[in-house]
Amino acid sequence: RYPTLTLVIGIPAFMLLNLTPAVEYLDLIKHIIFFMIGITAYVMHVKEGDTKLEWALLVGMIIFSGFYSGIAPTVAATFTVLVILLYKGKVNRTFDFMGEISYSIYLIHFPVGVKFINLVSRAVPNSLSPILFPAALVVCFGLGILFWKYIERPFTNMSNKISYGARKKKLVRNLAVS
Repeated sequence: RYPTLTLVIGIPAFMLLNLTPAVEYLDLIKHIIFFMIGITAYVMHVKEGDTKLEWALLVGMIIFSGFYSGIAPTVAATFTVLVILLYKGKVNRTFDFMGEISYSIYLIHFPVGVKFINLVSRAVPNSLSPILFPAALVVCFGLGILFWKYIERPFTNMSNKISYGARKKKLVRNLAVS
């Protein structure tokens, strides 16, 4: 209901949580900074008029993630957010499809990719180990497409038929104007 207030309170709280021993017990906390970066960028994108506060929060999180999560994931997150926020051209159909299936791939990439690499690495010689990651990508994308086509998309279509009434419309409208 109050996205800016939520960001102003939530971001520092999660950043502080990232500095506690809880990181050792809850793996999600190690990566939550990247979710927060994405959420902030989404709020900025939906509003189509960002504020200095949101840019300051975004830059602060990027700097924080560089120190606590490493340079490579921070550069990837920064590049992704900048493309989303600054690119105003037409989206290529391939990228649009990748966006459509991205949630399915996100859900399966870790269990499928890790299991695939662990199982196959036992059966192939070390000289072929460099191809395991690209092979895991192909498997994850293939399964992600199937998951999207036969599970995610049908359930999304069913959920779109549910009428949520005026409350949902009001929440969406508040997000766009706050």
